[in-house]
This record gives sequence, C-alpha cells and structure tokens, in this order.
Amino acid sequence: DIVAFGNEKQRAARLWEMGASMQSGQNRLYSADAVQRALGEVFVTVGILATAWWGVELSLDGRISPLTDLPAVIAVSIVGFYTSVALANNYTAFRVSLTAARRLFSIMDQPPAVQETASKPVAGQVEPSIHFRDVSFEYDAGDKDWSRGNKVFDHFSLDIDAGRHVALVGPSGTGKSTAVNLLLRHWDPQSGEIRLGDHRLTEFPLEQLQQYFAVVSQRSYIFNESIRENIRLGRHDATDEEIRHAAQLAGLADWIETLPQGYDTDCGERGGKLSGGQRQRIAIARAVLKDAPIVLLDEATSSLDVHTEQSVMQALRKLCEGRTTLTIAHRLSTIVDSDEILVMLHGKIAERGTHAELMAKGGWYAQMFEMQLDEVDVTLVED
Repeated sequence: DIVAFGNEKQRAARLWEMGASMQSGQNRLYSADAVQRALGEVFVTVGILATAWWGVELSLDGRISPLTDLPAVIAVSIVGFYTSVALANNYTAFRVSLTAARRLFSIMDQPPAVQETASKPVAGQVEPSIHFRDVSFEYDAGDKDWSRGNKVFDHFSLDIDAGRHVALVGPSGTGKSTAVNLLLRHWDPQSGEIRLGDHRLTEFPLEQLQQYFAVVSQRSYIFNESIRENIRLGRHDATDEEIRHAAQLAGLADWIETLPQGYDTDCGERGGKLSGGQRQRIAIARAVLKDAPIVLLDEATSSLDVHTEQSVMQALRKLCEGRTTLTIAHRLSTIVDSDEILVMLHGKIAERGTHAELMAKGGWYAQMFEMQLDEVDVTLVED
C-alpha cells in the first residue's frame, strides 16, 4: 500500500525521525552510563591509592608488617572498592529491569474478560441447540475510558434448534460476530442469558464449553509448523490416520500428496507459504478433526476468490452435515441453502425466513441479493 499510494519518501522520513529519536535517547543513556562507570573507576583508583599510601605510612611507623599486612590491606581495598562499584552498576540495571517488569506485570495482572463460573462439568448429554434469551451487551461497559456508549444487543433473543443451519447476514457492525464471541464466552452479556440446550453457558467450565464448538473464521491462524501439527490443533491427541481422514474431507489430501514432505511440509509464519484457499482448508480440517456438535462459520470464505470459494464451500457442506450450524456471511449466495436466514439490523432481527421467503418479501435481503447477483454468484447459486 505504501508503494501503491506513493508514500515511500514520507514513510521513510518518518521512520528516520523515529530512529533518530531512539538513537538520541540511547546516546543519552549510554553517556550517563559511561560517566557513572568512569566516576566509579576514579573512585576505585583514588581509594586504592589512598589505602596504599596510608598502608605505607603505617608500615614505616612499624604499626603493620610491610611484607604480610600491607599487601593484605591493599588486596582487601581493591576487592572492597570494586564490589561497591559492581553493586552500583547492578543497581542501575535493577532499576531498568524494574521498569520493564512493572509494564509486564501490569499486563499480566489485567483480569480476563470472563471468569470461570462453574465448579464442575455439566453431566450427561447436552442438546446442541442455541438459545439467546433477552440478551443485552455493550463492549467495555464497565470502563468509562473505553466504553462505546451504545449497546450491540438490547434485549436480543434467538433460538436455533439442534441440527439446523441458520445464517446471520446484515451490514457490518450489527452484532453478527458478537453473537459468535458471546457463544464462545469471549465476553459475557451484561444481562440476559445464553443457553446451550437446557444449560446456561456459565454452568459449563470454559474448557468443557469449548468442546461443543468448531470454529472456522475469516482469519484462522496458521502457525509456523507442519501441516500435520496445524491440523492437529483441532484435537491434540489425534492420530496420523485421523489427521489424514480430516484432510481428505477438507479437500486437502490430494494436494498434500504432491508435496515432497507431505504432511511434514512447513506452513510458514501465518501460513505464508500457503494460498488463501489452502489456509482455509486447514482450518476446515481442524474443525472436522474436532468433531464438535456445533459449527460456527464466521466469514469463512470472504477472503477467497470465486473458484476457490466454490471448492471450499463443498468442504464446508461436508463439515456441517448433521451438525447445528451458525453461519455469518456477507456474500449471500453462500448461504441460500440454509434452513433459516436472519437479517440483522441495528442489533435486532429485522427479517427471517428461507432464501425463497426473503426474496418474496422484497426487503433488505432481496435488495442486497440482487445487488450481489452477478455472473460470479450465479455460478455459486447453481452449484
């Protein structure tokens, strides 16, 4: 972007100014340290000379032995003075480390966004249905400095029956991704409750709650490890055979077999050695491997080109078969086969129904679908 918008010189000048400022600060620090060390050496030298002179005076007066006592006095003075200087230098380093430690501890001491509220796991079978009941939520509501002053959800309710595929669509900022984050308990609502089956989310230990969800997001993180280990993130105790089966269902197996190192191929930092479609397929393979009863798809194909999106959608359909699925999408052609589509406007459900029902209503969904229905989307809908 910097090159494309012709800002190379401006950015280079800004970086130069930042570097010059840092260098100036380091020069002042090094100068102060050099002065301190020089004064320390002067202190040590003067102290040793004074001790030696006084020791010679004492030996000439016969009060100490020039062969045994005088060398010992000089040796003790050398050790003592250098120890004092070392303590002073270490104190300076300690003050610097203390400042860094304060910054680190201030981060470590920040309370988590949610607290563990369950004392024991929920026993028995849990129905994979989702229920929002009169939920109100605002980001940073308890922080006056960071509070946005408006509620994302205000008495919001939603029910998704087990095994159904429901899609949330709508403009940016209407609470679609927030609904997913609340389900995963990245945050808790200020009022109302969210249930999984007959149990409130707060009844589950966080580790147990996470076992019920498989997530494929727009920015699924790929670690600088092998393809095998990146897929194994879905379930740490998975066998190699289970990993290969997950890759097969995600449409990765044929491509991996063409690689010289196969599943041991390194993905690079943030998956830099992979294409966008390959990164998303690894995320899908993780979800397949986890085999959770609920699938959350948060813009899982928004960053892909059309042909890649088609193939990734096929893998997603396999993943969602027989599972409760909540999909968030901006490209409406990817969710036309959902059991129900909910249009979110201003944190509320403005329209709901199947694709055919919403098109017949001629509301926001129908208008946006017609706007997006170009030759590319016609192909996706037909598939």
